[in-house]
Amino acid sequence: MTQVAPRLRKWWEQRLPGLPTPWTHWRLEGDGTLIALVAGDNLGEAVQRVAENAQRLSNIYASRARVDSAGQCVEIEKHRVQIANAFDDRRMVEKFGPE
Repeated sequence: MTQVAPRLRKWWEQRLPGLPTPWTHWRLEGDGTLIALVAGDNLGEAVQRVAENAQRLSNIYASRARVDSAGQCVEIEKHRVQIANAFDDRRMVEKFGPE
């Protein structure tokens, strides 16, 4: 498991958008590359995927997605939310500490 300051994990959790119907998944991307499509009932996995990629990517975004019964992504919301930013995350930990 990737070690990340608890403060950052909590911040990332709070930044992930809610998933009202019909949305079922978070689509995570970093620097224009797909990281993962994570089921909405697995917040821990979504945050872990952000943690695994936060050091090597300058920005990570999440958007809402809908997956059909075959597991295929059939719709992605155009609006994206910034979850992690390497510069801002580092400054937050320096200013407020890891906890």
